[in-house]
Amino acid sequence: MLKYETIHTVNAARRHMMDSRRGRYSWRSDDGTLDQDRLNLFTFEQAAIDDSLHNFEWSLAVAREHDQRWLVLSPMTIQTLGWAGTNQVAADIAPRSWIQEFRRWLDSEHQNVRTESSDRAEVMHFHTWRRCFTTKEHQGVYEVATGRRLTSREEIITSFWDMGFATWRGRPYSVAKQCWSGNRTELEDLTDLYHQHYARHRTSDMAKKMVSAFRSINRYAAWPGAW
Repeated sequence: MLKYETIHTVNAARRHMMDSRRGRYSWRSDDGTLDQDRLNLFTFEQAAIDDSLHNFEWSLAVAREHDQRWLVLSPMTIQTLGWAGTNQVAADIAPRSWIQEFRRWLDSEHQNVRTESSDRAEVMHFHTWRRCFTTKEHQGVYEVATGRRLTSREEIITSFWDMGFATWRGRPYSVAKQCWSGNRTELEDLTDLYHQHYARHRTSDMAKKMVSAFRSINRYAAWPGAW
């Protein structure tokens, strides 16, 4: 099963320490101090990295069992992308008994396991609001068959697009939900409209709206032709 408590403790401490070094305000849900953060890192950092590795290996094994193509891991999200089987992936990644335990720890129902289909493939999204699934050492996009972590931005965007999905910008890149970005056909049509109307977007309100619609989505999502 997925582990999360120690990972969350260390990710929170790392974030507070980084914000402090950069002179930024760091919101925290407790009365902790930077001294407590340093102690947490000293005490729990290696255990959190080990738990993060466990989550990577566990998720990869489940994805392989159900013939998934890509695995995305971030502190708050797990995604698998394949041609079928994502409903079973969701059930195995987050079984009911584990979900109940996880919700008690969260003290909230605010976690979301859902599947979504394109005309080519399916994706499983598991999202929570706490940074508890992985540390920075293991976040990324992985090829399930080999366990290789993709490092090329272009390869990630092209790989997701070949499965029918846009790529959500961020660290790491992830599969964009269609309710936020649109499906492949819609994005292809929008890209064509952008190129058709760009030259007149300063003199035509309709052209301006076409360009604005493209830019508002492309600000957060990427796909070939809209890198």
